[in-house]
Amino acid sequence: MTCPACCQLAESLTLYETTLTSESSELFGGPLDFFFDSALDLESRSSQCESCRSILAAIDPMYLESRFGTATSTVTVHISTASLRLFILAGDIEGVSSTDFRARRANIHKLSHTSCYSTMRVTPGQERGRECDAKAVNIKLIKKWIRCCDTAHQHSCIREFDMHLLPTAELNFIDVEELCIARPRTEERYVALSYVWGTLPVLRALKSNIVDLERPGAFSLAQYRLPRTIRDAVTLCSLLGIRYLWVDSVCIVQDDPVSQEAQLRAMGTVYGKAYFTIAALQSERADAGIYRVGPTEVAYKPQDVIRLPSRSFIVANNRPAMGLGALSTPDIKWNSRGWTLQENVFSRRILAIGRLVTWVCFGDQWTEDIEFATELEGSPILTDTINDDKLGIVTWPSINAYSKLALEYARRDLTYSSDTINAFSGILTPMNAWFPSGLLYGVAQFTFDAGLLWNTRGEGAHLRRDPGTSPLAGGSVMFPTWSWISWTGKLQFNLWGEGEDYIFPKGPFLIKPLVAWQKRLVSTGAWVDVDNTYHVVRAHFCSDKNPPPSIPDGWTKHFDSASGEEYYQNSSHNHIVPEPRFSYPIPPSVKPRDMDRKAYYPYLRFRGMRARIKLTIDPFDRSELSAMLQERGQTTEADITTSDGNWAGRLRLNLQKGDRVPLADEMIEVIAISEAALYLRKAAHAPHIFREVSERKELYGIEVYEIVNVLWIEWLDTGMAYRKALGRVWKPAWTRAVIEEVELMLT
Repeated sequence: MTCPACCQLAESLTLYETTLTSESSELFGGPLDFFFDSALDLESRSSQCESCRSILAAIDPMYLESRFGTATSTVTVHISTASLRLFILAGDIEGVSSTDFRARRANIHKLSHTSCYSTMRVTPGQERGRECDAKAVNIKLIKKWIRCCDTAHQHSCIREFDMHLLPTAELNFIDVEELCIARPRTEERYVALSYVWGTLPVLRALKSNIVDLERPGAFSLAQYRLPRTIRDAVTLCSLLGIRYLWVDSVCIVQDDPVSQEAQLRAMGTVYGKAYFTIAALQSERADAGIYRVGPTEVAYKPQDVIRLPSRSFIVANNRPAMGLGALSTPDIKWNSRGWTLQENVFSRRILAIGRLVTWVCFGDQWTEDIEFATELEGSPILTDTINDDKLGIVTWPSINAYSKLALEYARRDLTYSSDTINAFSGILTPMNAWFPSGLLYGVAQFTFDAGLLWNTRGEGAHLRRDPGTSPLAGGSVMFPTWSWISWTGKLQFNLWGEGEDYIFPKGPFLIKPLVAWQKRLVSTGAWVDVDNTYHVVRAHFCSDKNPPPSIPDGWTKHFDSASGEEYYQNSSHNHIVPEPRFSYPIPPSVKPRDMDRKAYYPYLRFRGMRARIKLTIDPFDRSELSAMLQERGQTTEADITTSDGNWAGRLRLNLQKGDRVPLADEMIEVIAISEAALYLRKAAHAPHIFREVSERKELYGIEVYEIVNVLWIEWLDTGMAYRKALGRVWKPAWTRAVIEEVELMLT
């Protein structure tokens, strides 16, 4: 039985979508807005009306009561021309009638808002909702996605260029037909599994059992029973017609250190060459299972569906698989683990299975609950588009592009801090091939000065450490405080992009060197210069030499008619869409295969300038900040002054829960690491890069904000300095400060 209100809604929707089909929606004369009384009224009707019952479930009365303080909130339903055909508004606005539909639409942000996709595609190219089976994944749909990607994404998902330099190893696989470990003699198509082991014991391949595991039927025996998540992955591969599955726990002999090291170094290749990767998102341990493939510990409701007499509508508010949400939602264990990042990055195609199933590749992204036009077989093949949201190896020398990976890794957890470098090294290895001089502890050496200009934001970040330990205990650190890679939390890399002046068009932030950095080889103890030579190359190509410098091999010069400026491109980057443009040529970045084998100590040596300055924090702000730090960490900017009391610049304080707020006018020690000029008229956003430009009277009317980039340092018992925070000193103030030249080691 359906109530009159839902019948009227269904009838209007049918008529309205009919007019959309004929491209004459303006001729529709029926209602587009409907009054459904209150949530309590919906509840009373839901015992008889299935449509009211589904609407009530979608708006969640308990949430309405917690937000608006009452369960009697008004509920209205509205029809839209967009593919999100239906939206439900719940709540009340003071002074607005519950039937003033125009006002409710205009104040949508003040109400609880539930959007819904129609399950009918009315106009070509529009998305439509798709109802899912709550008990089983849609194997037919997954096969269609695979065929579509195979056909349409040759330009994006066949990526040999990012496999360059990756180590290889001889691999074992699970043969899903014979249920044993197999080592095919020829290269075979296989699927890789990415999952979370958890803390419980799992079946592992060992020297003592590997022979048994290679016997057909081994995994059907009780003693070698696979954990539930792996069993479900075997089932899925069998249903999809793919014979081989790679799973780390049983495909790597875990107590063979030689084989294990070779296989771990080859992780990038394992996932990069897989036909696709199954990501078990909801499985927080190996025995949890894969939802809707096999029985799982917790039953999930895959989606909310509003059922009207004419058709169903798919609720899109909390769509866990929509877009790349499935691979970025932080409360999913798989998305929070440091080690799974490289599995995400190297996999060309990912079948992510959470509450819903998502296909994510470099060409597109599709999800089980929404049908996109691009996934339909026979759709036009677009060879000039890629899925920018899919994380992948950065295969051209852009630190701005690289910062997306750094940002993602920094927010992830590691069980053991000793894995800080190892969990990211697989990603660093191939990127060494694309950045001139490679990367040192995650920082690009060619633009080393810019690479040190990362900062914290929000609740800040802390050095990676094991629970209950201090990262500075014993007077030394395992990993460098000067590199972002050693920190976990909320980091910020905006200055990487602003300072990347060799990318066309140039940004407004020009960095210049102040020190010569040196690194130390572990093998010999010798000190070697960090190849921080961006400024040398810039001076060579951007000078007024006559005749101008010749164009290096592989580079071509072009003219941009929009700006009236010249730019350069290199043939080695033509796989990037769109192909990168450079302000000037930079050195080639082809590297030997063993480049990443050289190990360096986690400290730097340099001779630079040191000053002592004061932190200035308003007493009220200091009190408020102290109270806040009892609950959580906080990043905040503090003014700094020189000894004469004049304003000198800003420093970004990275304060963690329980930290002491610096005292009023507390003296701190800073070292200059580079200088920079911010050209305020070069770009519309330039005046907003540093807040003091608009806040400090000393800077009113200037066209170029010249600064010295500084690190606040403190000292270890070993005599080495470590990074506390990043700041900037206005250049005229720096010249007034008491400065001394020092030689130090920064760890």
